[in-house]
Amino acid sequence: MAKRANPVTIGIFVTGAFLLFTGLLGFLGTAGLFEKKEQFILFFDESVNGLNVGSSVKFKGVPIGRVKRILIRAENQPESSSAVPVIIELDGHRLQRNYNVGLDLSDPNAFADQIANGLRARLNSESFITGLLYVDLDYIQDPSPPRIVQETFIYKEIPTVPSTVAELTQQAFEAIATFSQMDLEGTLISLKDLLDSTRTKVDQVDIPRITDSVTGAADAFTALAQSEEVKQAIISLDDTLQEIQVLSQSLQTNTNDIRGDLGDSLDALEATLAEATKTLSTIGFALSEESPVMLELEEMMKNISRAANSTQALVEYLERNPKALITGRPVNP
Repeated sequence: MAKRANPVTIGIFVTGAFLLFTGLLGFLGTAGLFEKKEQFILFFDESVNGLNVGSSVKFKGVPIGRVKRILIRAENQPESSSAVPVIIELDGHRLQRNYNVGLDLSDPNAFADQIANGLRARLNSESFITGLLYVDLDYIQDPSPPRIVQETFIYKEIPTVPSTVAELTQQAFEAIATFSQMDLEGTLISLKDLLDSTRTKVDQVDIPRITDSVTGAADAFTALAQSEEVKQAIISLDDTLQEIQVLSQSLQTNTNDIRGDLGDSLDALEATLAEATKTLSTIGFALSEESPVMLELEEMMKNISRAANSTQALVEYLERNPKALITGRPVNP
């Protein structure tokens, strides 16, 4: 008679098998076996030394795939192109699922929109010590029209831009090329000729003679300013000014006597002013505007001008009021 199966043993076996199957599904799901991945092709115009199969592909620093293959040339690559083809494998759903980033590369229309919006790939350094590289996907500002290398589309192609190191290297090469195109020999010859010409002109200048001339002129001016003639001229001008002031006061206070002496006073005043002008003309060429002598002369001339203005005002008053010579100027109450 056959032995009857133990229900407990069967239950344990079924439960264990179910748990094992569930764990296997979870492991395979974690390992990405059921993830839908898509391959894209990139063409780099620079060295890919440091980029290996299996290197990371990141979007804004977030890993979303890996490098699948690195080729020498692609089947659909033009003969004129020397770019290095790199095939990458991406899981765009991983961004949406794990990081809530809407980067949809599976739909052709959405992929074209991403490229138009500036999605580009470039090589970045994983570590400056090891020199390892990874592929970085990101959006660039004001993107130029995408450069597509494939003649026929086998893979979706993500346009590339130079890495930071490549840009610096290119700028250095351009600077060296510009520098090498300069006519350095001609520039140095022109500079040497300019220095020689300048040295010749400087040697032709008689510095000691100019110094002696300036020193002599300064000494002559000092001697003139300290001469007795200038001092006497200043004293004469001062006396003339005093005479004009006295004459003006006499004209203002003694109006009854002006009629007979007015013409003579005006003639004397005119002669005095002419003498003063002549004296100033004689010594004015030797005196600077900042010297004490010229300051005194300027003050004297101002006083003379004020006196002349007072006299002119008095004459104009007498012309308007001839009776003032007899009655005098009325006193304001």
